[in-house]
Amino acid sequence: MKILLVSATMDDIKGGGNAERTYQLCRYLQLNEKNLSLLTLDIGLSETRKKTLSKYDFFAIPCINNRFGLFFSNFKQIAQKIKSADIIHIIGHWSMINVICYLYAKKYNVPYLYCPAGAYMPQGRSLIIKKIFNFFIGKKILRNAKEVIAVTNNETKALNKYIMKPCIIIPNGICTTSYHAIDHGFPKNQFGINSPYFLFLGRLSYIKGADLLLEAFQQIKEQFLNYSLVFAGPDDGALTTLKSLIEADELNQRVFFTGHVSGETKSKLLHQAEYLIIPSRSEAMSIVILEAGMCKTPALFTDQCGINEFADISAGIKVEASITAISEGLVQLCQLTNQQRKKMGEILYQHVINNYTWEKVINQYLNLFNKLLSVKDK
Repeated sequence: MKILLVSATMDDIKGGGNAERTYQLCRYLQLNEKNLSLLTLDIGLSETRKKTLSKYDFFAIPCINNRFGLFFSNFKQIAQKIKSADIIHIIGHWSMINVICYLYAKKYNVPYLYCPAGAYMPQGRSLIIKKIFNFFIGKKILRNAKEVIAVTNNETKALNKYIMKPCIIIPNGICTTSYHAIDHGFPKNQFGINSPYFLFLGRLSYIKGADLLLEAFQQIKEQFLNYSLVFAGPDDGALTTLKSLIEADELNQRVFFTGHVSGETKSKLLHQAEYLIIPSRSEAMSIVILEAGMCKTPALFTDQCGINEFADISAGIKVEASITAISEGLVQLCQLTNQQRKKMGEILYQHVINNYTWEKVINQYLNLFNKLLSVKDK
């Protein structure tokens, strides 16, 4: 079985959930001794990420426009990879590379799986372009897939309106070996954080709701003077606005920016955080809730994160994606006893371990690949 993974980005800093999902798929498919190839664009590829990907049959297409992922070369190489694959798995949606791979897959009659990962419904920037994309080609890619993969129940409901048969749900997963690093003095020694803190983990962007969290924190700053707020993630357009709000409100000593974090640094910050806050305006399925779970760190999240089930089992607190609701949620967290906080973290940890490890997720993928291959061989 030769599997070709297609993802427009493998950027380990700003690539988000698609890059992480594709990377972990590479790792676990190789661990299961599968013949694997990866096709991506060269957007944001660090030397570190290139080195880790070099162990796979990996090809990055030079991109001439990062915003829209445009390229005008290497079509012959793409065709060869498509033609030689038994199964193709396309991850993400708004990308020229998806279109080209779809067209070649159709030409050579190679079955493909399609996982929009929450991106099929137009939102955010360039709405008109996205609607035009879906009208002319996006819906064809979706409808002609052998199977469509959704990452949550909510995404399934949205996608089922456009396809003939139900989606298959395969959620995001978490690598269980990446969150063992603990250092109680790390936040103070590394970043000068001397107090209990709320942690935001992700890109500083409008869609991730970093501004909502900061303004919510401003509303409770006098009520809970012992708490700080930590933003851990790369700037994606919101940093200047956030810093302006902080300076205007004289919060410089209580709000911290660490920049992008990964590996042991991320693990240490998560373990020492009182709570993880996920204030997203829209998200298919937050991966950081799984990271918090591995560290037994309780979380507050909006109802736009695709993880409502966690609130249903008391593994976190769900609020609306608004300043007022997030502020009220922060107050609710601060009023939890230490025993209640630990219990919530333990419930979250058990739920993640039981349902979201990559060891479990990869088995769902392998079963699906085998099913498609058996049908193809008939």
